[in-house]
Amino acid sequence: MDSSTIEANASLRRKDSDASYREYVKELMREAGEDPTGSAAVVRFDKKRPNKTLSNRDWQSETDPDARITRMKDGTTLLAYKSEYAVDLKTGAHQYQPTPYHLNS
Repeated sequence: MDSSTIEANASLRRKDSDASYREYVKELMREAGEDPTGSAAVVRFDKKRPNKTLSNRDWQSETDPDARITRMKDGTTLLAYKSEYAVDLKTGAHQYQPTPYHLNS
C-alpha cells in the first residue's frame, strides 16, 4: 500500500463568505489595528498570530467540496486529496483509490 498527496484544483475560500485566506488575514490585521498594505507584513502577522487554525469546518471549496486542507511537502497549505494505491502481492491485483484527505480538524 502506498499513498501520496495530490493538490486539488480548487481555491481556499471561507464557507460563510467569498473571502480568500489572504483577505481573511488582512481583515484580522485591521481588527488588531495593524496596516495590511504590504504582503510581507501580512505573512509576518499570519505566522505570529495566536490560536491560528485552518479548519475543514470553516473552509471549503465551492467547486470541489471533497478536497481537504493539508500541509504539502514544500510547507504550503492547500486543498488536496490523499490517493492510495494497493497491490496484493500474492495475486498481483492492484487498485487505485483517490480518497479525500480527511484531517481531524
